[in-house]
Amino acid sequence: MRYYFQIPNFAGDNIVCASKTTDPLYYSFTYTHSPTQENARYFWYISYKIINGANTVIDILKDKTSKSVLENQLEGENYFLRAFSGFNLVRLYAPLFDCCDPSTTPGIILRESAQVTPAKARATVKDTYDFIISDLKKSATLMNQDRGKQYASKYAAWAMLSRVYLYMNQYDS
Repeated sequence: MRYYFQIPNFAGDNIVCASKTTDPLYYSFTYTHSPTQENARYFWYISYKIINGANTVIDILKDKTSKSVLENQLEGENYFLRAFSGFNLVRLYAPLFDCCDPSTTPGIILRESAQVTPAKARATVKDTYDFIISDLKKSATLMNQDRGKQYASKYAAWAMLSRVYLYMNQYDS
């Protein structure tokens, strides 16, 4: 999990690498990621593994007509996890929202269900962010049970939503 938290944040300017290292995370500091870089490949793999697991739970629960508070909470937590993973992927593997035309620039591959589908093309950055926002809003409406700090909550969804809007330069949102 260290890659999951370090890779996207090391590329920012709020963390400093004090010395040269042979750790592959050094490439995050120097903006020299490569497709063959082990930690970047693993980050991609584990992100989509989380998304697939979240989609499996969402697929099971979303069409259920009568759900308990816990089932709603679980569904919301999985929408949150899918949005969290997608947001980290788009920050690492796509350009910033405002550096290019987000309606034409490739974002990430959106996996909307656990169903096996043929290879998909990358969605646009705009579609990727819209999908993440939709998931976060949905998760916030479903999560109404406090299960402790180790679980997602509607407050975590709102906090992440504010960060997504920050990255989109939509400060009023």
